[in-house]
Amino acid sequence: GEAEDGFPSVLRHALPRLRAGLAAGLSLNDAMIDALLLLFTIVEDTNVLGRAGREGLA
Repeated sequence: GEAEDGFPSVLRHALPRLRAGLAAGLSLNDAMIDALLLLFTIVEDTNVLGRAGREGLA
């Protein structure tokens, strides 16, 4: 999973998005929220999958 692999989605997607947001003039808080929302769209929540199955993601 993400933790075992060293959080590749953070390094490949969220960090560049954070930097871009800051460069565009977003506050640190807003840039971090934007990066977090991006992660929500690309990372599967395997904890929920393990506990509730695919139905739990709905």
